[in-house]
Amino acid sequence: MNITLEYPTMRHYLMGALDSLKDKETQLKEWVNPNFPYAFWSNVVMCTDPIDYFDAVVNGIEPPNFQEGYILFNSEETNAVMKVVWAFDKVIKDIGIEKPDDFYINSSLWNEVVSSSDAAYDLIIKNNKKYGLDLKEYWKKEEENTATEKPSKESKADT
Repeated sequence: MNITLEYPTMRHYLMGALDSLKDKETQLKEWVNPNFPYAFWSNVVMCTDPIDYFDAVVNGIEPPNFQEGYILFNSEETNAVMKVVWAFDKVIKDIGIEKPDDFYINSSLWNEVVSSSDAAYDLIIKNNKKYGLDLKEYWKKEEENTATEKPSKESKADT
C-alpha cells in the first residue's frame, strides 16, 4: 500500500533530526566541548530545527494532527514526534539554557529526549517501508528533475 505525503523532503529532515537526537554516544563525544561553551546548544539547534514547528501544537496554535498527510502518515507518528517535542520542551523549562553541556546530556530529562527520539525514528522507518515511501528513490527523482529543469525567462533576466 503506497501513500503519498505532501512534503517527503521535510520527512527526510525530521528523520535526520530524530537520528541525531537518539544518538547519545555521539552526543557525549561531540556535543560536549569544554573549550567551546554551549557546543551542546549549537548541535541541538541544528537537530531541533525540523521539529520546531511542532511547538505550534505545544502552544495551542495548531491541532496535534496538523502535519498528517504532509510529513507524517498518521496519529501514531504524530504522537511519537510530539513525545520528543514535549520531552525537549521539559528540558528547556526545567533546566534552562545556561548549564554546562554535559549537565543536559547526563540528565534524566535528556534521556527522555533520547528514548522518545529513538522510538519516533524507528516508527517512521517502519512506516516508510509499510507505506512504500522510498526516500532514496525520491531524492534520485528530485536530482533528475533539477538537472533537467530549464531556467525560466524571469530567472535569466535576474542573472
